[in-house]
Amino acid sequence: MFGDDFGKGWHWGLNFIFESELSQERAKEVAISGGLSRTIIDQVLSAGIEMQWKHETVAGERSNPEIQFEIGPSIQWRPTKKTHLDIVALAGTTGQGPCFEGFLVFGIDLGGGESRKGYTPISTGLRPN
Repeated sequence: MFGDDFGKGWHWGLNFIFESELSQERAKEVAISGGLSRTIIDQVLSAGIEMQWKHETVAGERSNPEIQFEIGPSIQWRPTKKTHLDIVALAGTTGQGPCFEGFLVFGIDLGGGESRKGYTPISTGLRPN
C-alpha cells in the first residue's frame, strides 16, 4: 500500500494485489485500486473518487482473462475522532464484472495518538483517513 497527503487537504492511495489459489481452479488475480480524496470539513468529512482494476484467470484458460474496471465516488464521515463511516459506489465499465459494487464500512480506530497520513482505497483495504 502506498499513500500520502499532498497540498492542503488532498490525500491519495494506491494498492497492488496478487493472489494465487493453490487448489481447486488455481485462480490467479492481479488487482490495483487507487483513490484520491479531498477534505471538505477538517477532521469530519471528505469526498473523492476511487477505482479498481482486476485481471483474473483460472487454470487451463490463462489466455482468456476476466478483466474488470470499476470507478466511482467515495465519501468518509467521522462522527468522532476514533470512528469513521466510509461509503464507496463503483460502477463497472467492462461488462465482465458487476455493473455496481458498493462498500459500506464503519470503522473504529484503535491504538495510539500518532497521526496517520495517506489514504487507503476502501475497495481493497480499510481507509485510515
